[in-house]
Amino acid sequence: MGQGSEINALIRLLDDEDPEVFENVTNRIISYGSEVIPELENAWSDSANINLHGRIEELIHILQFKKLKEELKLWINDDLETLLDGALLVAMSEFPDLDKELAYQYVDKARQKIWLELSEGYTPLENVNIFNQVFYSIIGYSGVKDENIESHDFCLNHVLESKKGNAISLGILYLVLAQQLELPIYGVNLYRHFILAYQKNYVFDYDSDNTRDTIFFINPMNKGVPFQRREIKDYIASMKIEEKESFFNPAANKAIIRELLFYLKFHLVSKGKDQKAEEISELIELFD
Repeated sequence: MGQGSEINALIRLLDDEDPEVFENVTNRIISYGSEVIPELENAWSDSANINLHGRIEELIHILQFKKLKEELKLWINDDLETLLDGALLVAMSEFPDLDKELAYQYVDKARQKIWLELSEGYTPLENVNIFNQVFYSIIGYSGVKDENIESHDFCLNHVLESKKGNAISLGILYLVLAQQLELPIYGVNLYRHFILAYQKNYVFDYDSDNTRDTIFFINPMNKGVPFQRREIKDYIASMKIEEKESFFNPAANKAIIRELLFYLKFHLVSKGKDQKAEEISELIELFD
């Protein structure tokens, strides 16, 4: 029996009422990996059995999540990882079939629009003002208020298509574009917020204190308005929390993606989506 025939035979057994048979069949199908998803989708379409539909949908989800964990682990262990790819992997937890190529096209179009307006002769402040003008006013990106945030607002593909995001997803998109334009802008994981820092020089060692080279900070939720360190200190004082160096210091791509997952997890918990939040916890654990 060929692999295709065996998979189809196993799929037909998914409706078996014997729990032991169902468990063995499920484990066997999972062992094939995500390559069997098309066969499962075809079986779903060809059947009117509601019970079988539910079991197939669960299997597809298990296979997709398993593949996502494998891909995120590879991203974490890749020294040449990009922030864009990391953010799209997180988005796949909500949109497993997202079109990466389409996302790349959205990013490239935005990058070109900003690049056409920038100049090497401009000051950092002039560069940011131009960046902001194109990003917020011409392209039309904007922030979503906390009370209106949904799970998809953490997903970069949705931000690219809807032109709306929360502090960290919008900030990551801003940062992705800045990185591609070779501007020395970096993400900063502030407590319950995500901001950006414009540096005098490029950062190569994220474990060092790079705050002495910060020219100003950028708030992606406030149309990219620049501000100074004093405002972060005031914010920390208002939140009544201990001041930490990480609240001012540029963060590496992996630290930013981990923070994105933490924000998504807390959002899911607040919405009572505990099973989904547990899956995000599994992704966070990969960083440890």
